[in-house]
Amino acid sequence: MGSGIRAMGTDSGGRRGRSDGRGLWVVQELEEVEQEEEEVVADEEEELMDRDDIKKSMEDEHMQELLVEQKDLRQKQEKEHQDKLDEEALQQAKEEDLMFERMDLEKEREEQQWEAMMDPLNDCRFPD
Repeated sequence: MGSGIRAMGTDSGGRRGRSDGRGLWVVQELEEVEQEEEEVVADEEEELMDRDDIKKSMEDEHMQELLVEQKDLRQKQEKEHQDKLDEEALQQAKEEDLMFERMDLEKEREEQQWEAMMDPLNDCRFPD
């Protein structure tokens, strides 16, 4: 690219020194413009990558939130299920306690009846 500009400078009727100076300046300007364009393209690519990274990061964060919500929901359901089982077990234990208490009372009553029947001083043993 630079050689084309120098060639233009030499074609300008013998003012070679002056043309070369301007030609060199033009080359430097073109190189600076190219450098700026490359930087702009790199910045745009980086911005696109940043956008993609941000989008992916947001998607990952959203997925993490969903996983946490699912975990919390599962734990809540498990706790509710366990609470229900605990309540059922407590109710069953109460029912068993009542049943054993009735059985104990019945056994005690039967023992008292047996003792009364076996007591030689008790008239109930021999009906008249």
